[in-house]
Amino acid sequence: LDVSVGLFQDMLKQGLEPNMITYRAVLNCSSRVHEAQLEFAFSWLDIMRENKMTLSADIYELVMMICMKAEEYDKVLELYREMHDAGVEPKVYSYIMLLAIHGRRGDYQAAWDLFHSVRSRRSIPRSDNLYNAAICAMRNNGQFGHVLELWGGMQADLGVGQGRALRGGREAGWYPRRKQRVYGSVAVAAAHLGLWEVADEHMKRVKVTGRNLYVSLMDVYRQAGRWQQILDLVEHMDATNTVMCREIAQHVVYACRQTRTYHKAYQVYQRLIAAEVEDMDTFTFNLIFSAHGVTSNWPEMEEMLEGMRSMGVEPDAFTYNTLIASAARAGNQTRALDLLGEMMAGGMTPTVLTFNPLLDGLVSNKQPDQALGILQQALLRNVYGDPIQLSSSTAVLDVEGMSTGAAVISIVHWLLLLKDHHQAMVIEDASSTPDVKIIGLPESAESFGLRHVVRGLAQRMRLPLQETGMGMQLAPGDFFRFREWLCNLNEADIRAALNDDAHRHNTQPAVSAAIKLSQGTDAAHSSKHNKAIIRSLDR
Repeated sequence: LDVSVGLFQDMLKQGLEPNMITYRAVLNCSSRVHEAQLEFAFSWLDIMRENKMTLSADIYELVMMICMKAEEYDKVLELYREMHDAGVEPKVYSYIMLLAIHGRRGDYQAAWDLFHSVRSRRSIPRSDNLYNAAICAMRNNGQFGHVLELWGGMQADLGVGQGRALRGGREAGWYPRRKQRVYGSVAVAAAHLGLWEVADEHMKRVKVTGRNLYVSLMDVYRQAGRWQQILDLVEHMDATNTVMCREIAQHVVYACRQTRTYHKAYQVYQRLIAAEVEDMDTFTFNLIFSAHGVTSNWPEMEEMLEGMRSMGVEPDAFTYNTLIASAARAGNQTRALDLLGEMMAGGMTPTVLTFNPLLDGLVSNKQPDQALGILQQALLRNVYGDPIQLSSSTAVLDVEGMSTGAAVISIVHWLLLLKDHHQAMVIEDASSTPDVKIIGLPESAESFGLRHVVRGLAQRMRLPLQETGMGMQLAPGDFFRFREWLCNLNEADIRAALNDDAHRHNTQPAVSAAIKLSQGTDAAHSSKHNKAIIRSLDR
C-alpha cells in the first residue's frame, strides 16, 4: 500500500493526471491489507468526490469490502444506498456483501428476499459466490430447509455436482474450495433435518475444510445421540488434515463414553498434545480423565496429568476425584492417598466422590487399617453426614450414599464402637431390646449389590442381626446374645471376614458420574497428621 501511494504521488509530481483506474488500483491495494484501512478508503473517496469524478460500481465495491473487513455494516448499507441513488448498477459482489450482513444480523428473511430478487435479474450472473452467500446466511440462522432448497437451485442453475468438468478438472464457474464450503453447509443442514444419509454423502465429498464444520456437525450428532458418526468424523479429519481442537475433543470424548470405547479418550489427549492446543481448560481434561479412568490404565492417567500441568491447566476437585478413583481401581492405593493429600493441600474439599472409591480400593486390597484411618477423616469432615448414632437405647448405622467399601469398613468401625459402648446401653427387662440396626439398604435394584455384600459380611462374622426392608436389625429379646457376641468379637475375626474375597462381588464402579462439585476451602491435612490418625486407630 505504501508503494502504491508513493507511485501515486510521483504521478502528481510529474504532472500526470490520475484517472478512475488509478484510484481503483490504490483502493484495491488497500482492500488487500490485513488490517481494515477504513479512514484511508474514505479519504480517497472524498478526494474523488472533490474532483467530481463519477464513481463506478468497482469503486463502491472496494470501499464496501474495506467496511466489511472493519465490520462497519451500517457504512456498507450507506454506500449501497448512495450507489443506488446515483444510478450506479451494483455488481454481484455488492449483493453478496448485503446477503452476508443480513445473515450476520439474523435477518434471514431479508437475505432470502434479496437473493430471489437478484436471481431474477438477467443483468446479474448466477454465480456460485451468490449462492454461497445465501446458503451461509440461511445456515447461520438455522434455516436448513432453505439451505437444501438453495442447493437444489445451485445444481439446476450451475450444474454443480453433476460432473460438468472444464479444463483443470473444474466445473463451470465453480472453484474447489467454494465447492467444499457448500458441501459442508449442505451436510450440516441435512443433519439438522435428520437426513443422515444425505449428510454423510455430502461429507464424503469434502476434501478440504476447517474445524468449524466438524464442530457444527458433531454438535448436531451429539444432540441426536449419533455417537458413532462423531467417531467416524475423527477419521474424516485425518483425511482432510484437520487438527484437533478443544470443542471437537469434548464431542469425541462424550462419544467415547457413550460407545464405551474408553481407550479412545487417550487418543484424543495425544491429538491435543500434537496439535499444541493453547486454549485447553480443566473441563476438557476432566472429560478425558473420567472416560479413560474406566480402563484402570494408571500409567496413561499419570501421563495425562503431567501433560495437563505442562499445558498450564490446573486440576480441580473433580480432577482429583477421578484420578483417585482410577488409582484405586488400578490397585495403586499409595498414589491414591498421595493424591488425596495433594487435593487437601490445595484447599479443595474431599467429598463422597473422593472417599467412596478410595475406601473401595483399600478394602478390596485388604488394607483395613488404612481404610479405618481414611474413614475417620471422612467422618471428621462430615462427608457422610451423621451415619452413626449411639445413645443409651440406640445404636444405628446409616450407610446410605456409601459405596461397597465405605459401607463395609463403616460396619466394622460401628461394631468396634459398640464393643466399648454396649455396657452403657440401658435395658429395663429381659424382653426389652435397644434399637440396634443398620439402615440405608432398601430392597431395590440400585442397592442390590451393596445389600448382597453386607449380607455376606454379616454371615461370615455371624452378626446376630435379622434382615429387614431397609437393612438389618436386632431381633426382640436378642440383646443379651448380641452383647455376648460383641464381647467375643476380636481383631482376628474382623480381619478374616474382610480378607474373604466374597465382599468384592458386585462392587459399585469406582468412577462416579460427572457432577458439579462444590469448591469450598478446608484446612490442609499433612501426610504426617494422616499417619498419626492411622497409628492411633491401629492401637
